Amino acid sequence: MLPLATARSRLLAPRLIGRHQLAALLATSVDFSVRLVLVELAGLAPPLATTRLVVSFSVSLAYTYPMHTRVVFRTREVPR
Repeated sequence: MLPLATARSRLLAPRLIGRHQLAALLATSVDFSVRLVLVELAGLAPPLATTRLVVSFSVSLAYTYPMHTRVVFRTREVPR
């Protein structure tokens, strides 16, 4: 286990912050893309595609968790 000071400085590293922001931007893109498909191609009303169905959020979440564990924080194993 890393000492607390080393762990804090690692979390503030510019490359880590950059990877985190890139992953967040990609997750937002996935969320909006799924929502756009639900509204434009599936014909759902925007409130229905946004609030009642959590499909776009769920897809984004399913993408974000592995992305953050494997790419952003460079964890080799995904915790179960």
